Order: sequence, then structure tokens, then C-alpha cells
Amino acid sequence: MITDIFDRYQPALHGNFGIPEIMILKKGLEAKNIIEAMIGVGYREHEVQYIENYYNSSSDSVRNMQEATKHLGIGTQDKMTAAIAFLKKIAFLPSINSKYLNLRGLSDLNIPTRSANPSSVPIGKTEQAVFYAISDPNRIPELKQYIRSIPSVGDKEIIFALTIESVIAMLYRQNFCDTLLDLKKTIKEFNGENSRPVFESILIHSAFSRASDIHFTALPQGGIVEVRIDGVKSFVAAMNNSLYNSVQNLVMNSLGDPSFQIKTEGRLQEREIPEALKNRFEFRVEMMTEVYGKDMTIRLFDQGAETNDIESLGFKKEDVSYLSNLVKSGSGLIVVVGPTGSGKTTTNYALMKVIDPTRRSVQSVENPVENKVGMWRQYQLLHIDNMEEHEEWQEWNAGLLRNDPDVILQGEIRNGKLLNVAIDMAVTGHLVFATLHADDAVKAVFRMKRMKDAYGEAVDIDLLSSILLAIQAQRLLARLCPVCKIPLNEKEKDETLREIEDKGLTLDEKSNYHLFKSKNGGCESCYWTGYRGRLLVYEILKFNSNLIEVITDPHSRIADVEKFIPLHDSMQGKALQYVLNGDTDMEEVYRALRR
Repeated sequence: MITDIFDRYQPALHGNFGIPEIMILKKGLEAKNIIEAMIGVGYREHEVQYIENYYNSSSDSVRNMQEATKHLGIGTQDKMTAAIAFLKKIAFLPSINSKYLNLRGLSDLNIPTRSANPSSVPIGKTEQAVFYAISDPNRIPELKQYIRSIPSVGDKEIIFALTIESVIAMLYRQNFCDTLLDLKKTIKEFNGENSRPVFESILIHSAFSRASDIHFTALPQGGIVEVRIDGVKSFVAAMNNSLYNSVQNLVMNSLGDPSFQIKTEGRLQEREIPEALKNRFEFRVEMMTEVYGKDMTIRLFDQGAETNDIESLGFKKEDVSYLSNLVKSGSGLIVVVGPTGSGKTTTNYALMKVIDPTRRSVQSVENPVENKVGMWRQYQLLHIDNMEEHEEWQEWNAGLLRNDPDVILQGEIRNGKLLNVAIDMAVTGHLVFATLHADDAVKAVFRMKRMKDAYGEAVDIDLLSSILLAIQAQRLLARLCPVCKIPLNEKEKDETLREIEDKGLTLDEKSNYHLFKSKNGGCESCYWTGYRGRLLVYEILKFNSNLIEVITDPHSRIADVEKFIPLHDSMQGKALQYVLNGDTDMEEVYRALRR
């Protein structure tokens, strides 16, 4: 049986298909019905039964099979979309590939719409063909008729690729709506009283620019707004005192804490979220009092985004296989480590997606729940008055263990008390996932060894080592913008290659490396940052008897454990390889790894 989407599809790199992000169906393959198509792209028969029954029982409120898939958390909307494309014999655009499309030169092919959720968007053109992403294959005849009337199309072949609705909405907003121009206009029109249009424009621009965070920074006369895209912070707008203070007051009232002294936090109320973003984005706010006034950081959560498959994150095939086999273990502890913003939770969610929720009960206690996933049972800390955090964790976990879980997401291990909670769950026969702030996988071991429990006693390192399955550390590097990246000159290239060799990486003398750097100021395609997209660098500390012997030795040092991760398998080794491949530059390596 074929069990993978890409056994059915291949990159569109030949013939009229000049867009590698599109996947086309391999020749000679067909499905007679949707069930056969679902099984063809990797669904198992019992999963198909769950999806089909849920959709049929809720068809009045569940719009399509993709939405049913998301509600249940079985597979992904991408996988279901691939099945429908397989059935209809059309191309398929995976959502992960859509991030690398550059649609800036396709405005003449755009189909105007007033809808916040357009059903199609142009994604490419060659001399022979034009390409459109669509979310509903039943609209192909209608769309084809309209597209044929566009003067620049002429008699070119019209090729459609099926993708999910949220991808089309994001591509349309990013490429055919000038959200920054709209923002500048609302700032200019600010009348000194109502700052809501400005604030809504900031949220819309940030959401559809793929920003992860919005920064409001107070200055002596007003403040500035910046966004973080692909890990890089960039300027959006400046505000005078009147506008900056008005926006701050708007948010404070939304949080219900207009008179805080040091800091306050919370979520934006529904009334503050623009119509175009409602039921799609959630905004979590942290405000603090600074020398010049109040600073604010708003983190964006795309509720329409799905939990990624582990295969799509950037792991090597052999590591995907290793991690997937670990996840099938009956019990133990898997810890993902890295700083804030390194994608730890995303990786944990992806690892847990390997687990079949129709066969094993997946439950979590999180602070906060970042992404609701189908049939998982997810509980969120309430921050109960007069109760310490580890005590509330213990209360939740006591109830959770009576809820018959097989797999538990513990959340962040911040101290020895929470580490002991995770250990207790693992030794009682559960598979436990957790995150930890540490510089790398080896230092995570020594950080946990130093943790103390509620009585000031050291964590039992023998017990911890016996239940640890793996510690996986990671960072996210910014990928150089493919449109504006600049080749290194010969002197720069030689210096960079020597630097890489000095760090211990062996170079292939036969290879002609093409090295690049970011363009200062970037271009329109990368929102003027020089970078577009992210690259995962990671390392895995794999637990076995030899490693356990070293870790439990009270005289062991960091260097003793580092020997278990060769340079080419380390975060630094993978980052340097990305430089050699021309995907990023040394400046970004130093920023992300700080070494």
C-alpha cells in the first residue's frame, strides 16, 4: 500500500511546469472515489472511517472534508487536499511550499475580489502557461472562463493547483493587498481621538506579513512599531505621542487593566480584532512600564494554521525515522530544548502528530495552549490565586492521570519541581513530551542535573537517565531571500571558507561552493529584511547505555557528553552546511547560535 503523499506526487519541474513548489500527479495513477484517494495518499482505513462519519454527521456545520480533518486532528488539511487533487487529477500545492512563492509580478493575472477569503490566486506564469492556486475544484470551469478573458493570458494553458483556503487568503493578502499603504493612510488620517483604525491596520499588516510578533516601543516623543518576520525585526511605522498613547490605552482597556504599575498581560478581546482576522488569529499581549512610557509586545497565533507534520520541519530522513520510532514507545520522556522563539512547541506538536489519536489518548496541560489539535484533550493553566505554579501543575496532572492518557504533553520544565512531575508521569507508563530552555542538548542535561525539588534535594539523575529517550535541541535560522541575496566576492568567499574550516567542518575540495550574503535593506519580496523563510538546525542527544553511564557519573563534564554528538550532526555543523549550500550567511549563524 502507498503510504505517503509524495509516492503519488512529484515536484513540477518539467514541461510547462516551471514552478517547483507545485506537485503534480505521477502518470498512470488514478482513484475511483474519495476513499480510494485518501488511502492512496496515506490514510488508513479506520482513519477514513472517523473522518467520513464525522463529516456526514456534521455536514450542516462542517463545510468540507478538509475542515473535518482539522477538527479531528487526523492527518492534515494538506493531506486531505492532496487526496481530493488525486481524485480530480489536478496539481497540488502543499502549504509549506507556499511560503517560498514570489507573486509580486503577477498583478495582471489577479482576479479582483471583495471577499476576505478569495477562492483563487495566481501563483506563476511561463511562456506557455499560467498557474492558479484554488481551494474548490468545482469552480474550475467558472474560473477558467474568467481567466481566459484576461488580456495577458491569451491562448496560454491554464493550470490549477489545489491548496487549502487559508493559504490562498494569505497569498492574496501578502501579494495583492498593500496593507502597509493602508496603515500609513490611517496614521495620516488620525484625528487625535479614535486610534482604532490605526491599531486594526497594524494587526492586519502584521498578520498578513507573516509576523510572529509586533513591538511597540516608547520614545521621548511618541513611539515606533516594528514586526518580527522570520526571526528578523524590521520597522513598520512611527507614531507621535497622541497616537502612541491612544493605542496603548485602547489595548489596556481591552485587557481590563488600565491602571497597572509594572506589567500586565492577556489576550485581545474579540471587539479589538479586525473583521478580516476574526476566527483566524489570536493576539496575546505583554505590556511593561518603561522609562519613556509603556512598551508592548503582541504575539500572533494563526488559529487557521495546522500542526506541521514532522517531515515538513526540516529534519533529515534518518532523523525523522529515528524520532518517529521513539514516539511509538510506550513510555519515557522526550525533551525539546532551545530559547524562546526557536520552535520548540511546534516540534513537540509535530512529533505528537505521529501518534494516531484514534488508537492512543493524547492529553496535555499547557501554559498557554498555543494550538488546538483535533481529538487531543488540551487543558490550560488557570493561574489560581494563592497557588504556586508547580502546585497547579500537580493538581492538573493528578486529574489528567485519572483521565486515562497514553501520551502527555507536559509543557515547559522551568524548575526541579516541574521536572519531577514529568518524571513521575513517565515512570508510571506514559509517554511524556516537554520543553526546556537551554543553549543546546548537552547543556540541557547539566541544567536538569542541577535542578532541586520542592524539598531542596537534587533530582534523581539515575531515575531521570533511565526514562529519558532523547533530548533534541534546535534553532531557526533566517533563510536568505532568493530574490535579492548577493554572491560573495572571491575574497569574502575565501575568508568564509577558512572560517568554516577553522570551526572543524571538513570541506569537499571538489565542490565549487556558491556562497551568498543578505542584501542590506532587502527587497519588496522579503519585506526589506534580506531574509525570507526559516531553516531548522538541530541536534539530537540519543540516550543509550554508554551515554547514561557518562551522565550518571558525578565527575562527568560537559566535554564528556559533547562527544556523543559529532560536529556534522550538531546545530553548528548543520548551520555551517546551510552557509555552504548558499541558503544563509555567517552573520545569521552567529546571530542564531551566538558562536
